[in-house]
Amino acid sequence: MSVARPLDIAYVRLAAPDLAVQARFLTDFGLVDLGLHGDVQLFASANEAPFCYIVEQGEAKFLGFGLWVESTEALEALAAREGRRVQSLGLPGGGSYVRMTDPDGFEIDAVAGQSFRSDGTSECPVDWNENGLRRRVDSFRRTEKGPSHVLRLGHLGMAVTDFRRSEGWYKDRFGLLTSEEFETAPGKPLGAFMRLNRGETPTDHHTVVLIESPRRGCAMSPLRLPGSMT
Repeated sequence: MSVARPLDIAYVRLAAPDLAVQARFLTDFGLVDLGLHGDVQLFASANEAPFCYIVEQGEAKFLGFGLWVESTEALEALAAREGRRVQSLGLPGGGSYVRMTDPDGFEIDAVAGQSFRSDGTSECPVDWNENGLRRRVDSFRRTEKGPSHVLRLGHLGMAVTDFRRSEGWYKDRFGLLTSEEFETAPGKPLGAFMRLNRGETPTDHHTVVLIESPRRGCAMSPLRLPGSMT
């Protein structure tokens, strides 16, 4: 039985040697630069989450990520199991977290108690025609030049050195469920798409992807854009 059940992915944490260059890339891509907060620079998507990217100065690498859990009681339970302590996040939105280290050395935060931004929106401002649904008929659609609006941090993929070991770690603590497992050959698993266990509440097909590789790292941290599919 898992210790906590996450609600969604909260943020990713990266290190970059030049924060200005990293900020230019992320804002060109469509994130909102929230500026420096202490030693880290924060970036937000268009939804209500206080932020979704944390970047600190250092050698370029993936540091870890955060998952929202259902309550501060879940944080206490994780802290007790891991021999860690609940700490104040100390960033916009407030809240508390417990930081753990997974088998490959990535820092995984369980987060609870954050407040959300009132100016965020998860709705696309321009109607789209879709299969079987025509919201825009006989009218031109024009968009201004510029970055797209990132709606939310969708999911995260990680290259891990031992898939089964990492799979067990995330399932034991967070109760992640396997949506699909893929193999290099019959009986030789390479990785899996893993979703959150939210009971009767529908979830994305996957929130975490684990891929076995000789080199550990962040395989991807996709951002949902208007019109993208889950």
